[in-house]
Amino acid sequence: MVHQAFGHPNALVSFELMFVAKLNIVFEKTQNPYKRLMMKTLIGIISAILLINTNCHECNPDLVKEIQGYKHVVEQITEEILNGASKGLCYDRLAEFVDAYQKRITGSQVLEDSIDHLLKKYQSEGSVMDKTWKEPVPNVPHWIRGEEEVFLIQPVHKRMSVLAFGGSVATPSGEPVVAEAVVVTSSNDLRSLDTSQVSGKIVVYNQGFEGYFRSNIQVYRDNLYSEIAKLGAIAVLVESSGPLSINSPHTGIMMYLEGERKMPVIAITKEDAQMLRRMYLRGERIVLSVKSNANTLEPSMSYNLIADYNGTKHPDKVVVVSGHIDNWDVGQGAMDDAGGMMIGLISVEIMNRLGLRPKRTIRNILWTAEEQGKLGSKHYFDQHKNELDKFVFVMESDAGTFDPQGLIYTGDRYNGECIIKEILSLLSNVSLFKHRWTSGWVSTDITHFTDAGIPGVGLWDTDGEPDGRYFYFHHTEGDMMTVEDPDALDRAVILWAVTAYIVADITEDFPRMSPEMLLVM
Repeated sequence: MVHQAFGHPNALVSFELMFVAKLNIVFEKTQNPYKRLMMKTLIGIISAILLINTNCHECNPDLVKEIQGYKHVVEQITEEILNGASKGLCYDRLAEFVDAYQKRITGSQVLEDSIDHLLKKYQSEGSVMDKTWKEPVPNVPHWIRGEEEVFLIQPVHKRMSVLAFGGSVATPSGEPVVAEAVVVTSSNDLRSLDTSQVSGKIVVYNQGFEGYFRSNIQVYRDNLYSEIAKLGAIAVLVESSGPLSINSPHTGIMMYLEGERKMPVIAITKEDAQMLRRMYLRGERIVLSVKSNANTLEPSMSYNLIADYNGTKHPDKVVVVSGHIDNWDVGQGAMDDAGGMMIGLISVEIMNRLGLRPKRTIRNILWTAEEQGKLGSKHYFDQHKNELDKFVFVMESDAGTFDPQGLIYTGDRYNGECIIKEILSLLSNVSLFKHRWTSGWVSTDITHFTDAGIPGVGLWDTDGEPDGRYFYFHHTEGDMMTVEDPDALDRAVILWAVTAYIVADITEDFPRMSPEMLLVM
């Protein structure tokens, strides 16, 4: 009866998906712990019902047969990468790129030179790409780190390893400020203090690591930074976000609210944050010296780089394969995210070497200004939002390329999820790749597209999980080519190339979510 009321065999699933998605939104905004517990329980129950409903559907046998017909193509791609001339190609190209173009932060000449280098490469005669161009992204931030240093003065003397957050202001006149420190571990800790206890002092935020979006980012989200500023602190030192540290501070983006008092926000290492906490709990007086001459210049122009590998039958329909080209001003950005963008470029090169050309166009997009808040992808989406009917599927890798486990997928849970399962089944000789469905985020820059109902996948890398190895090096000087492994990159290219090719070549367009769900998302 319910299925008939919705008028589509998958409509009940879509309704359940919609309800779960809406509950999740309300859950994130609710502060009352009892209401949060009730909603979390309800989400769990409905998700379990949803899993039963979706699993009871069998895949369209014609669709299964068509995808299984790509077995020979998959074998060609796999053989070329694992045992042929393309073995290790991705590693070599990635190393060449990041060794030449390091610290590709927005506003820097290095970033623009790296974009122009690839533009020239893929526009040259004999390029595998049919058309390569760049599209402007105006008003990207231009922040310069400058000199920075933090010293522990009392109870012992120690120079600390630090990295200011991108967008942070300098200390007054770029000179050191010396003050006593107050150490807090949570927002509740902070709210237990008043102005007399914080004014004129340096706040050390030793919050531990509970996943990237629940640790150091919390200092300037949820208005916590604003609360610190209102209490009169003169600087904030934040424990770096990561499950492991070798005295390695992590940087990242921060933004001040309009009109609020600004002060430096600087990341310190996990080791130093925990040391300061121990001293504070023992009642020892902690005195710190903080210096930063960071500077924000006028916004600049950057560019997204786009390269098309034209389809044979439906060249106007597009499968996006993407990663971001910018990184922070530390390390080489090998894993975040040059590795992600490179597996897409190499995937197309492998197809060309093997004479494989799908029915639809594969569009490589190298996003700029991802680290500054997805500015490149947001601008591209806004500029092309009247063409969304042309975008069939979107892919992005931005969680490391260490040891690919499969795909994180969002989209239709009927034939769409069947396609993903069947593609991965063809790769059983390479790895036991798996998939994970979600109603929300799969990868950062393609969020604009998936939120608009376009199905997509992110590369599932276990080391990109909240406690994974990715966050050992994320936004640190340790994000160097050394963390990459040629065999793991080869497996990632196989997974990426096979997925992109089959999705771009199958007879029918990859199915989108049902109208019932899109209507209320």
